[in-house]
Amino acid sequence: MENSAAYARNYQRQERRPTERFNQVVTIYEVAMADDRRIGFEIASGEYLEIFKLSHDSVVVQIRQDHGAYWLLSRQTFATGLTTLNPEFGPNAFQAFRLELQNEIDETRHLLAQLQ
Repeated sequence: MENSAAYARNYQRQERRPTERFNQVVTIYEVAMADDRRIGFEIASGEYLEIFKLSHDSVVVQIRQDHGAYWLLSRQTFATGLTTLNPEFGPNAFQAFRLELQNEIDETRHLLAQLQ
């Protein structure tokens, strides 16, 4: 995968999981995490989960981990299995997708822990 910035390295999973629309991408940012990157639900100290709607039947899951001098970002796009997502993607939908994708989220957290 191409690295377009001198301070970041991108890695793409070679195989796509059955529930993924695209291969997972992990970026290692070789700079400290800025405050504006600390968005989403804080699932652990310095670890943030963000889920948002991409299209009528896809959601994006981003996990960010702050490691002081550098930080990690994982991006995955999943098929929801639903024909239509409500345009109002509120807290209830976030929680539903979080529970539905919990195994994938945990696998990603484990993967990112290996990169420390």
